[in-house]
Amino acid sequence: MVIVCMILMAICLATEGVILLFSGFPLPGQPPLLYAVGAVWALTSLSMFIFRRKPLATTGLGCLLFAVNAYDLWFHSNEEKSVPWFLYQHSVEIAFIGLSCIGFALLRRLKRSASAPQMHV
Repeated sequence: MVIVCMILMAICLATEGVILLFSGFPLPGQPPLLYAVGAVWALTSLSMFIFRRKPLATTGLGCLLFAVNAYDLWFHSNEEKSVPWFLYQHSVEIAFIGLSCIGFALLRRLKRSASAPQMHV
């Protein structure tokens, strides 16, 4: 189940990366906050390699990605802002955070069951 969570998290990050590419992330002349979102996205993507050892780092970076992206979109867009709009715009980040929390809980359960004393009958 942890592998399934990690695959779905990678799909969320890939989707976010495509959205950043369409926003013009790596090109020069973009707003500085877009580069900040891209840098946090890159760090979050790299943290996927250590998810099994440090799941809270990946979850924390996912929360930071959500916060920076939400700040950028909320204060630097002229779209109508409502709760459904907000949830739609950030559904990928919210899904990533939820999946990383589920993965963290599964890893914690696996670690506890591995360290629990076994009864031999």
